[in-house]
Amino acid sequence: MNPKIKILFFSLLVSYIILMLCSSCKDQGNNNFQSNIVFPDTGHISFTIYVQPLFQQTCVAAQCHGGSNPVDGLDLTAPCWDAIHDYKAGVLVGSNSLLYKRIAGIGYTRMPPQNYPALTTNQINGVKRWLDQGAGY
Repeated sequence: MNPKIKILFFSLLVSYIILMLCSSCKDQGNNNFQSNIVFPDTGHISFTIYVQPLFQQTCVAAQCHGGSNPVDGLDLTAPCWDAIHDYKAGVLVGSNSLLYKRIAGIGYTRMPPQNYPALTTNQINGVKRWLDQGAGY
């Protein structure tokens, strides 16, 4: 085989490997999570069993509401019940709450952002039920 072709082939191979490694890191970054939380269809929604783990697997995993610089100052790193309750007036007022409207995408950009997996209908409805039940601990 011609030495120039060998060098070209090797260069292309190395470039391809580097490209795959870089895109793999990006793909395995913060946008490759999916929450496995499933809310019950009936009964009390526990913050510690359902809501907080959901926030950990989505909001914090996306590094939006966790880490050293949480978006809008809302840090949902566990434990986060006090942080949510103390955040803003109206954030936890049942179906009209800012939290529900944001996760459901009603009048606001949906959270988590579109480059992250959306919450399931079960998760959105579960958070809504938790809010309707008084957003207790």
